[in-house]
Amino acid sequence: MVIPRSLSTRVLEVEAIGRLIAALQEDGRTVIAPTLRDGAITLDVIDSFADLPVGLTAEMAPGRYQLVPDPEGRLFGATVGPASAKRWQRPPEVVVWSGRKDGGMVARVPDRSESQLAYVGLRGCDLAARRVLDRAVGARPSDAFIVAVECTRPGSTCFCVSMGTGPGVSEGADVVITEIVEPAHVLVTRALTPRGATLLARLGGAPPKGAEEDAAWAQVAAAARAMSGGIDPDAAAAALRMPSADGWDDVAARCLACGNCTMVCPTCFCTTTVDHTTPDGLEATRVRLWDSCFSLGFTELHGKPVRASIGSRYRQWMSHKLSWWWDQFGSSGCVGCGRCIVWCPVGIDIRQEAAAAVERVGVHAK
Repeated sequence: MVIPRSLSTRVLEVEAIGRLIAALQEDGRTVIAPTLRDGAITLDVIDSFADLPVGLTAEMAPGRYQLVPDPEGRLFGATVGPASAKRWQRPPEVVVWSGRKDGGMVARVPDRSESQLAYVGLRGCDLAARRVLDRAVGARPSDAFIVAVECTRPGSTCFCVSMGTGPGVSEGADVVITEIVEPAHVLVTRALTPRGATLLARLGGAPPKGAEEDAAWAQVAAAARAMSGGIDPDAAAAALRMPSADGWDDVAARCLACGNCTMVCPTCFCTTTVDHTTPDGLEATRVRLWDSCFSLGFTELHGKPVRASIGSRYRQWMSHKLSWWWDQFGSSGCVGCGRCIVWCPVGIDIRQEAAAAVERVGVHAK
């Protein structure tokens, strides 16, 4: 494993996260972190340490998510939930512009920057997704403060190793945390940016001992070895480029076209726009809403959908995600987070569907 260069490395007690949250709030930032909402650990705005899901983790499988106690009492015991940073990076509903006719039309474009946000607990796949989404939508550079957490206990649906996005973190964050429970339950922290180093200095702590650093690296390496059954990106990209409409009936018979996979995916960016006008015609608002390529009306043209069958819509989604995305944006559109697997009501597994596509056309990566 390549150890990333850091500006500062400190060991903090678990309770120091409370001071970290308070310090970010003192800087005027809204803190977004894992918290318990509606029976799941998900990203949301928090107020204090008490909002974190201490001692909880989640068992995940295709179409299944179950909260369970974490026997090790970890602070960041669960990996990823249904919400990702996309919810703030590209919100589900945004006023694109609004205007009022006062002699002339005056348009007001709202500020959509992340400058006052701080994320605590993003994983390597989440950071990769932010970069992928930024390239896809041409987003402005973000000034959000990011405290990332390296994964030491991946879920059965995680496959970030095969996509090259985790479980370790070497870029895209200001501070990186590795939570270890042996030889003591502490947080090994690294600063990757000057402002990250400044934050760690405010929190105190001590330089790590050799045993603590060794334990941190060993747990991340063990997490990488624990992941199996991922996607071969090269083979999948090549197979899905081949012009074949065959082989999609099986997944079409199972898929509900509900769009859950696109809603929880941290890189899906399909949207639609809706215009609202007041009855007197003096005010108008244009709103951008998340949409899904699984929706029958998404490709409607001249009164008819271009992709009427569920099979054609699933093929479009997976082919774009794993193949055409490379041509458009220079990377895969999948980061291996596994959200689409967990939150599919019928448990469709993109890893299996990608392998089936490769097998159908007999493509193997060199």
